[in-house]
Amino acid sequence: MGVRFPSVSSNVIVNTTPTGSAETVVVTTPPLNLPLDFATVFVFWYVAALTGINTLTQTLRLRRGSLVTGALVNVSQNWTIAASVNSIFPGMYIDTPGAVAGLQYSVTYQGNGATGNATIGDVCLMALVL
Repeated sequence: MGVRFPSVSSNVIVNTTPTGSAETVVVTTPPLNLPLDFATVFVFWYVAALTGINTLTQTLRLRRGSLVTGALVNVSQNWTIAASVNSIFPGMYIDTPGAVAGLQYSVTYQGNGATGNATIGDVCLMALVL
């Protein structure tokens, strides 16, 4: 008997130029259906970004859904970085979303203090259910 673990992934950049210091969705997974209610979901991501002008720190957030108003999954952290610098942000987190269907995850990018737009060069986001 084989076992299949549901998963979804995306490497499509949703917004290539986050505006100033606004939180912006940069990658979203397709909908995921959990095989069991309250199953654990492992989420992995990678974001490569060029910071905008006057950026003081960068923040990446993992959210449920496809919008910046989605439920925050991780505890967001600020990374101090100079302006106009390339940076890579890999990460992983676990989530137990409950009894849901069509679950999506998004990673958002925010260049805090930025007066110029950032540029997203590459993204990858995967959600794997166990």
